[in-house]
Amino acid sequence: MYCRKITLKNYRNISSAEVEFSPGVNLIHGKNAQGKTNLLESVYIFARGRSFKGTADKDLVKNGESFFSVRNEYTDSVRENELFIIHSEKKTKRFANEVKLDRNIDMISRFRAVLFCPDHLGIVKGSPSERREFMNIAISQISRDYIYLLGDYQLTLENRNALIKKICMPGISAAVRASLTDNLSVWNEQLAKYAARIAAKRKEYIEKISPYAEFIMSEMSSNKEKLRLQYVCDVQSPEDIERSELDYLKLFEDGIDRDIAAGSTQKGVHRDDLSVKLNGEPLRQWGSQGQQRTAVLAIKLAEGEICREYTGEEPVFLLDDVFSELDGDRKKYLLSGSEKRQLIITTCEENVDFGSAKRIRAENGCFFEE
Repeated sequence: MYCRKITLKNYRNISSAEVEFSPGVNLIHGKNAQGKTNLLESVYIFARGRSFKGTADKDLVKNGESFFSVRNEYTDSVRENELFIIHSEKKTKRFANEVKLDRNIDMISRFRAVLFCPDHLGIVKGSPSERREFMNIAISQISRDYIYLLGDYQLTLENRNALIKKICMPGISAAVRASLTDNLSVWNEQLAKYAARIAAKRKEYIEKISPYAEFIMSEMSSNKEKLRLQYVCDVQSPEDIERSELDYLKLFEDGIDRDIAAGSTQKGVHRDDLSVKLNGEPLRQWGSQGQQRTAVLAIKLAEGEICREYTGEEPVFLLDDVFSELDGDRKKYLLSGSEKRQLIITTCEENVDFGSAKRIRAENGCFFEE
């Protein structure tokens, strides 16, 4: 799979642009704040359905304009395709090959891309929520069912938490409180059902990606560094859905008093984490900035391997400011294998040897092929 062309109108600082990419390595270079990352974001929006920066669609519109549009012309193993997004009058419309899509979720898993950006260091250095987000996004690209599971779980969690808040309200009688508490059992069963299936998918994914990430990290470090990923959740055997559903149900039932005291659900897959260790030690605490960056890059390259394994196609790799704090050997490794996959890379560096890469200069929201 590769992106042939992106066409933008009124997107962030880009008034109008049409950028064509080669199937191999593409280098977007220029000074800071010239539109490099905005261009990368506009490509990735078709993989995730929204900005990777968490920006609302209305805030992607260029200042002083009333709409933005982005068109992605890409090729997969079957055919040439087109995805189109336009936001105007407070509404976002999405199209796939000129057919209107009803929901944002319908765009996900059509165009597949793996993104690396500086914020992804949060996979190592950040909070558990950042590592959960990594797992959720990665799995969603290969399993649309997983997206529905997440939605069902979140809605059930919100309903359970709303009921807990009612129980916590001052002034209600003991009888009403007892009745509301009994009603939690309905939400406990539903939450356990969805939690067990999400945990199983997360466990399977991490077990598949970990050997790839370990191999890539070892290759980039000349066999000096061993990376280890491990899924962390509240049940002992997440791969056994029936057993873990019972375990989650017990967890929710036994934790009612604790949750009421806290005012929300304290256990469940919304609290999961991902353990990242280097040479047996937590990378967050003991790794250097360069090691952390290399580890995240290894995880992202491994994400691409899993995507290829499941779908039969290489995803597009979008690498934002990837070369900071990487030595020459690791940069060379990153560019290796580019004959079989598309890389779109942004950098402020001007003198890096990118071989036969297609070079595109970014300047004040405009892009010039060199």
